Amino acid sequence: MERRCEWLIDVVEAVGLDNVRIVRARAEELRGKMKADVVTARAVANMSKLVRMTTRLIAPGGALVALKGRRAALEVEDAAVELRRHHLVARIHEVASPMEEESTYVVVCRRA
Repeated sequence: MERRCEWLIDVVEAVGLDNVRIVRARAEELRGKMKADVVTARAVANMSKLVRMTTRLIAPGGALVALKGRRAALEVEDAAVELRRHHLVARIHEVASPMEEESTYVVVCRRA
């Protein structure tokens, strides 16, 4: 979403990072055009489909970072075949927020 990208741009500028490029696009628009160290996704698709959609965008040594809900572990389990096929290892991190009742789960998939 545009507002999230604008927020990220503000954060990058505030922190003074000079090695970050924010690209707001759909995965299919970028295939073959670029590789990214980090590809992020929120509320896009289940992990199996998300891996298939984004794997060609992940640079060697890069990662897919997906924000998920409470079903994150089940999605990772269901995506085991796709993760192996694309040489990705998934780790799930629970992130609690004092503003929200439910935790957010961040799934980080790195090349094996």
